[in-house]
Amino acid sequence: MASVASLTSKRGGNRGTVTRLITKISGIITDAAMDRDRKIYELNKKLGDRHPSHPLQVACIFQSLKSALRSDPRFALTLEEQFLVTLMKLRLNLSRQDIAYRFKIHPTTVTLYIEKFVNAMFIRLPIVLLRRPDREAAAKTLPLSFREQYPNVNYIIDCTELKFETPRDRIDAVSCYSTYKNHHTAKFAIVTTPHPY
Repeated sequence: MASVASLTSKRGGNRGTVTRLITKISGIITDAAMDRDRKIYELNKKLGDRHPSHPLQVACIFQSLKSALRSDPRFALTLEEQFLVTLMKLRLNLSRQDIAYRFKIHPTTVTLYIEKFVNAMFIRLPIVLLRRPDREAAAKTLPLSFREQYPNVNYIIDCTELKFETPRDRIDAVSCYSTYKNHHTAKFAIVTTPHPY
């Protein structure tokens, strides 16, 4: 940041005005950072122990993924940093632009790193890491609309299909064809809790 003396001498401006402006901008930046920290703290408090947060757990997950990924010195980030990018996106839902700015890379590169690690997680991580919600916690936080008609619901399972272009590879084309939709589709199964958050 430029000093007050350099700004006032170049512009011939009022030193007090420039000082107040710099102070106000610094205050806005500090408030934004504190607001972000508060939101992150509240998110961590809300999630509690449902996600692995101990450094040893995160290191074990990374080691199980590392064998499925290749490291290349041409990458802008190391595999560890790419894993951190993925965790930041999944846990904090930061925008691609924000992550790209923090790591000094292009937003498209952020997307490639995240896709690479999410695919590796899907293939390599055991299903044990996916925890089902506790019955007691689900019952306590169940919305009123569900309590009357569905008092025993723990989670909701939904499946959907999205159309996409016909793949060039015949094996992919056959495996992606949906007789129900009469088109090539990607199939998704989503499990969610009925909680409002």
